[in-house]
Parts: sequence; structure tokens; C-alpha cells
Amino acid sequence: MIFFRKNTAFQKATLFVVFFFCVQFLYSKENFFKFYNHPEYDNVLHECDSLIKTKKLDEYELGLEKLNTLEKTLINQKDFKDLGVLYLNISSIYYTSSDLVSTFKYLDKGMLVLKKHPNNEIMGFYCENYGVSYSLIGNHKKAKEYLLKSKYFLEKYVPVGSRLDLYYNLCMTSSREKDWENIIKYGNLHVSLNEKYFNVPSHPNLFLVIGKAYLNLNKIDEAKKILRRVENLSQFKKNENKALFNYYELLADVATAEKKHEEAGKYYKKALKYRDDFNREIFDKFKNSTQLENQALQSNFQLEREKANSQFKNSILIYLLISLGLLILLVFLQFRYTKDKTKTNELLNKKNEQLNELLAIKNKFLNTIAHDLRTPLNAITSILYLFKEKYNKIEKENLTILEHSTDQLINLSNNIIEYNVLSNNKDLALKPTKNNLIELITNIVTSFKKDISNNNEIYFDYDKRIENVLWFDKSRLTQVLNNLIDNAIKFTENGRITIKIILLDSNSENDFQTIRFHIEDEGIGIDDKIKEEIFELFFQGSDEISIKYGGSGIGLSLVKKTLDLLKSKLHIESKPVGTILYFDLKLKVVESTKVIRNFVKKDILCDKYNILVVEDNKINQILVQKILVSKGFNVDIAENGLQAIEKVKLNDYCLVLMDIMMPIMDGFEASEEIGKLKPDLPIVALTAVSEELNKEKFEKVHIRKVLNKPINVDDLSNTVNFYCVA
Repeated sequence: MIFFRKNTAFQKATLFVVFFFCVQFLYSKENFFKFYNHPEYDNVLHECDSLIKTKKLDEYELGLEKLNTLEKTLINQKDFKDLGVLYLNISSIYYTSSDLVSTFKYLDKGMLVLKKHPNNEIMGFYCENYGVSYSLIGNHKKAKEYLLKSKYFLEKYVPVGSRLDLYYNLCMTSSREKDWENIIKYGNLHVSLNEKYFNVPSHPNLFLVIGKAYLNLNKIDEAKKILRRVENLSQFKKNENKALFNYYELLADVATAEKKHEEAGKYYKKALKYRDDFNREIFDKFKNSTQLENQALQSNFQLEREKANSQFKNSILIYLLISLGLLILLVFLQFRYTKDKTKTNELLNKKNEQLNELLAIKNKFLNTIAHDLRTPLNAITSILYLFKEKYNKIEKENLTILEHSTDQLINLSNNIIEYNVLSNNKDLALKPTKNNLIELITNIVTSFKKDISNNNEIYFDYDKRIENVLWFDKSRLTQVLNNLIDNAIKFTENGRITIKIILLDSNSENDFQTIRFHIEDEGIGIDDKIKEEIFELFFQGSDEISIKYGGSGIGLSLVKKTLDLLKSKLHIESKPVGTILYFDLKLKVVESTKVIRNFVKKDILCDKYNILVVEDNKINQILVQKILVSKGFNVDIAENGLQAIEKVKLNDYCLVLMDIMMPIMDGFEASEEIGKLKPDLPIVALTAVSEELNKEKFEKVHIRKVLNKPINVDDLSNTVNFYCVA
């Protein structure tokens, strides 16, 4: 029996984070289930638990050895009654250490024992362990099923005082389903048992969940009683961030129900502050929990290094991939928090100017997410670009694998940020421009052909009657097609993916064409029962599909929201093998058939190749400078907006590449001042902040173009050439 396998650091980290950010289920059996025939083993089990949770590697391994010995002894003695108890307790140790893979392993082993040697008493606790574990991996249907089984066994076969955790967990399951009556029922059962058998009050968070249920049943006075009771709890007075966040959120909800909007705004602001403090607290715990695993990894790394020094480079790549995986987790976590505050954001959009400050806080939060995700990704993609110029074939292949993983992370982070933009900006407007539709889709298909997988073939066909140049929002349409084609490739093996662009209707009087975008694959198909569910956030059909094909469950949700914005709808036709997806758009024809360039017309040309890069991040300074110097340009660096203004006063530049989020003076303020000094000097934003959330600011300071981080080297080169090369 191995507690944490040394090759599963990333898996352990994943489960640790999920453990803290899912709905918190109670699991307080610190005394464990008592052994029937070997009471002396109770103390041994407690000793093993303490050893395993220490930060000393030798004690950690000793705890594992003792658990192994207990298991072997009971098997040799054929004491299956206590063996079932041991497996239950081992699953508890793994659960509280956030290793859910091993939790399920020992629950399954215990269930095999119980099938041959039934024990209704501990069967209830096995079902409870299954329930809370399934909840933490997001399988809420199975979680509820097992908790209801646990309720049957525990209410029938164990004393009432042993059902404390059960009622807490049923209360939390009801909370997820917004079953307000059962929240109150099971929550109050837990409170009464806690006071009767243990003479202690329940945790403030449980009371606040009950209070929220009362409020949703329009029992405002009962909710207020809960708030007053929480205020008098000694545990609440310890100022735990989680409890304070829930407390002020409930206060704000009560104030909103009583139409005290100004008061609600103040409470929501406090709730956001304690939520952010809680987030930092959790990340600190996550950081500390990985120290022991890192010791094991470092020890293993030294042994491997002694065996073969040549494996060093491969180890570095593995660590980079693990880092990318952790970044994916951070993206999901940040997105989860943003989604949890949708109610707050809707309130901010509806209230008067006194609550607009909260809207600004939300936008700043999204900007921070975009900046903090895209900035390190920019460093990774730029380094990959520079490395590929000088490494040999084998090293380039390794870098290509890393580059592919980075692209997946970039696409995922972009999808999440765009989903936030679409969800939280009800008045979002399209930005139609003149574009060559066929050329755009040809480029999209070509990019997928370069990275085609699963032995698939991809084809593109279009109606020759479609006009070359049409008005449409290029960014939104590209986003939809990328997600649909990516899904078709992912769920198809040894098959064909066909993209067709069909002219349905052409109105010569109004200069409009109605065009159908048709994507067909030969993949696994879509069951009729889930055709509506696939547009739900994080829905992936089944656990089997999720494990086999991967994916985030965000793509089709984003497609639906984007098509709603485009006033269209995605249609699905599926067979046992293969799927057809299509949507229609009515696009305005441009009179001229000439290809339209995407850049705005240049105002000036410069006889020098001097470019000012305004960037506070040292790594990004170096990488952008290397890329531009390799293209033949002279680069000057400013570390903040104030330095940039001074350099513009003293020097002539063809172009300013401006970061936005910087200390001392940000990019918006600096661009405004530079515009006053030299109104003809073009400024291009090179930033990680969301363009959609800040479009009014970009327009106000006359920033001509926005290049989002991570940097696309081709886009950067084309932009610089446009402004700096005659």
C-alpha cells in the first residue's frame, strides 16, 4: 500500500485544489471507526495518521510501513470484520490528505470485503465516504445517491449521535440543489445533535447556509435570527475569512430583499474583501501541503541524475508540463470564483451610481485574471519561439510538444476570459469590419491541418457565389469556428472532417447574403438525450468521455453565448456515427471586392527603425526586444508610463508598444500624455488585459491597435512592419 505515488505530484495537486474549492463537506471522524476485535490497533492507527501528516520524510514513510503491516496482519488472521474497518479508516486518512484516487481505491477494497462479510453498521459509513468523495470530483448525482444510501443504513443501524456528519452533508447536498426545505431540515438536525451530544454549537458556515435557505423561502425574520445567532458564536469571533465572507454575503442579500441597496452594496464590498482573503489563505495552504511531495520528487530526481545525466533535459520538460497543468487549475479556480459572484455582478449592473464602484471592482478583478494568466504565458511562448530557431531536430520536437500544450492552455484561458466577458456584459456590442470570409476560413482550416490528430483528414468547400468581402465580427466568428472544428477533431478517429460554407439566400436589393456554416465529422456522435445539456458549462456527457477525450466543457457554452450575440443558433444532427453542426448568419456585402487590410491607415512613416517598448516585466522586456532585434529594429525600453513620456520627449520613434498594467503610471495615462506631445506617433497596446472590458479606455486615449499577450510573433511582426517600414 502506497500513500502517495511519487509520479503523481500533479494529480495530487489537482485533487488538493478541488478539495478546497468544491462545496465543503464535513468529515470529522478524527477518532476513526473503532476496531471490533483489536482495540489496540486504534492507537496504532492514530499514530500512523500523525506520522503520515508530518513534514518529515522519514516519519511519513514509517507511517506507510505501519499501515502495510496492519493490513497484512488482518489478512493473515482472516479477520475480515476488522479488515473492513481498517480499509474504511485508511480511506478517511487519504480523504483528509486530498488523495481521492487512493480514497476510492480503499473504499472499493472495503466494499469487496463487505460483499462477502456483510456489516450494516459500517456499510452506512462507507456510503457516506463515497458520497463526499464523489461530490469533490464533481459527480453530484452519485454523491446524492450514496448519501441517501448512507441515510438508510445509519438511521436504521447506528445510534442517533453517530449521524452528525450525515445530516451536515445532506444539508450541503440540498444547498447545491437549492432545496431550501431540506437545507433547513437537515441543517437543524445537525445543530440539535451537536448541542445535545457534544454540547457545542455548529460551525458558523452551517448556520449561514440555513439562513440563506430561510431568505430564499422569503422568511426574512428567520434569516435575521440566524445572523444574530452567528454573531454570538465564539467560533465566528475568531474572524475566519470563509465565515466572514458568507456572513456579509447573507447580510447583503437580506438588505437587497429589503430594498436597502446602498447598504447592500457596502456589505457586498466587504464580502468580496473576505473572499479574496480566503482565496489567498487557501493558496498558502496549497503551497505548504506540497512541500513533502517536493522532497520526495527531489530525492527521486537525484537518484535518476546519478543513473543517467542525459535524462536531465527530459526532467526539465516534465516540470514545465506540470507547471502548465497547475496554471490550468488556476484558470479554473479563478473562473469558478467569478461565476459564483454572478448574482453580485447582476446587482451591480442594475443599481444606481452609488453601486458602480462594485462594478469597477469586478472589472479590475477580471483584468487582473487576464493579466496574471497571459503575462507568464507570453514568456513561455516567446521563449519557445526563440529556442526553436537554434535547437536541433530532437529538441525541436520536444519543444513542439510543449508549444502544443501551451497553445491548449492559451485557448482555454481565452475561452474562460471570453465566457466571463459574454456572461457579465449584457450590453456587449459586435465589432463588424470588412473581411474576406473565404480567406479567413481557409486560414483557420490550414492552422488545424498543421496540428491534425487521430489520423483524421480535414476538408473545406465553399459556394463560389459567396462574395469575397463581407461585414462581420471577425473575432467572434473565428472563436465559434475554432471551437466547433476543435470538437469535431477531438471526437473523431481515422475519419473525415468537412467544413462547408453554403449560400442560402442573396438579396441584391439590400446587399445581404445569408450563409450557412456547416461542420460535419465521422466521430462518436451525440446522444439525443443530451443535445440540450451539452451547452451547459463544464458538461462533458459522462465520466468515460471526459477521461478518454479530455477537454474543459467550456467550448460549446461559449459557442452558444457567442451565437446568441450574433443572433444565430447552433443546430445539431447526429447519427450513431458522425455529427453535423450548422448555423446561419446574415452578412452585409461590401461594394468593393478588394481585400481589406486589417490595420488602420498609417498617418506617418519614419525613416528610422526605432521602437519604444513600455513594459514593467523584465522577462517580457528581454523577449520582445530579442524578437524585434531579430527582425532588424532598434529597441528602446521604458519600465513605466512616466519613463515612456520622458523618452518620447527626447527621441523620435516610429512606434510605441505599450503595456497597460504598470506601476507609477499605467499605459492608459501614458498614452494620453504621449498623444498630447506627439499626436501622430502611433501607439499599439501590447497587453494582457481584456480588450472588451476596456474598449472605451482604449478608444479614449487613441490606441490604434491592441495585441493581446501571449504574443503572436506573426501578428507582432506584421504590425511593426506596417507602422515602421515604408
